[in-house]
Amino acid sequence: MTNVERVERDIAREKMFREAFMNGKEPTDEDRAAWALADAHNQVKLRYAKQLDAKEAVSNIKISSEVKIKK
Repeated sequence: MTNVERVERDIAREKMFREAFMNGKEPTDEDRAAWALADAHNQVKLRYAKQLDAKEAVSNIKISSEVKIKK
């Protein structure tokens, strides 16, 4: 599982929790503000996860090319 997949899974869990927590009630302004902050934080985590995955991919390419050169 990649870093992006983990973050997306966590975001989906959080949204399910929000829906269950509200249970059909109308969210308050405080709820909306907290969720907006959490959504912004999740976007930052997602961007970082994408960068990590890209960095790991490049690292894996370097490692595999080094192995091929040594053979």
